[in-house]
Amino acid sequence: MRYVGYLLLFLLFLYFSFVKPSLLLKGIKVELEGFYLSWERKSVGLKGFLVYIPNLKGSSYLINLRELSFSPKEIYAKEVSFIEVSKEVSKEPFDYDFTNLVRFLERVNAHVERVYVSLNTPQEERSITVFVKELKLKDKKLSSPGWAHVVYMRKSSREEIYILPKLAKLRDGVFYVDSVVVASERYTFEAKGKWVGKRGEFSAVGKVKVYEGKDLRLPYIDVSAKGEINYKKLHIDFTASSDSVEVRGKNWGSLRGSGSFNAVFGKEENLKGQFFIREASFSLNYELYPKKTLQLYFKDLPIEEDKLSLKLSGEMTWLPERREIFVKGFSPKAVLSGMNFTGINLELFYNLSSNSGKINILASEPKASLDGSFVIGAFEGNLSLHMLPYTYEGFYSYINYLGKIT
Repeated sequence: MRYVGYLLLFLLFLYFSFVKPSLLLKGIKVELEGFYLSWERKSVGLKGFLVYIPNLKGSSYLINLRELSFSPKEIYAKEVSFIEVSKEVSKEPFDYDFTNLVRFLERVNAHVERVYVSLNTPQEERSITVFVKELKLKDKKLSSPGWAHVVYMRKSSREEIYILPKLAKLRDGVFYVDSVVVASERYTFEAKGKWVGKRGEFSAVGKVKVYEGKDLRLPYIDVSAKGEINYKKLHIDFTASSDSVEVRGKNWGSLRGSGSFNAVFGKEENLKGQFFIREASFSLNYELYPKKTLQLYFKDLPIEEDKLSLKLSGEMTWLPERREIFVKGFSPKAVLSGMNFTGINLELFYNLSSNSGKINILASEPKASLDGSFVIGAFEGNLSLHMLPYTYEGFYSYINYLGKIT
């Protein structure tokens, strides 16, 4: 141990005499605080170690370690902080093979009381921050007694995720996660997976909280998923089901479906799926990035109101950033206040910000049309009726009308 101490002192002499002046010329800042040797514990350490790199491949880095020590038993640090700020969006993705690092970690024990990681890309208004209370690596097994806290922000959106690793291990250069719980306000999953070199694969089962409102109640969806990830893209296949879907107090029965999520990091994100509720079917195409656009194609969607009954097929487009909805549909037949119509075409535009929109309805038999503008609680437009059958207390006639309606 004595000779190790002498060697470290000699290395520190070389660092302060030759290495540090060169780093300062490049703007790189390195600080060492409180170097010590403990013969009793057979350990060597630093009270503080800080590295600041102002520019490396378009990013700035800050690494800060507090109360760092090395001993034959383990590597210990009271706190580890890592902060990256990207000055430009990298054209080349991160490309590192973790195999050799994992093999090295298989041979050591480590204990860190607090971990803080922050990755920031101001150009994309994106940030990922990770807080870990305690992390232990012993006998190739990785554990943490508490939840890790992840905060993900992009522009005005913010999501908080909590992660509890139950069982993880290192073996033959591969990082295995046998059981981990991932939770947020919107979902809870239990997952497992592995990371091999530059890529990973995983599977998960859990529940996703969807929506509970006045007109629609879909409290949760059971989801089973598996996927692959690397430094360029993410692919997930999933199946989904729910025991109950309620629309305006009416139970529509169960929901089932399947789909996929694909992301090319920094370029595009897309969610696609096929879903079924009773006899109705839905096809979803949701572009999440760079611009949000949801397209929903539906078939045989039942609409049951007090005086209206029909099955509608068509498509809906939702533009979340503009808060606008476009609906176009067709129904072969409909019943309105006891009167039968056939060949109904519907077009609807609705702005959620102003609670206003436009509507156009055409029926082929009997011929009828309605078009106009509306604000919630008020409507103004044009109504056309041709040979509409009318019956009242044994009296039978036809109605023809062309004019405005409010």
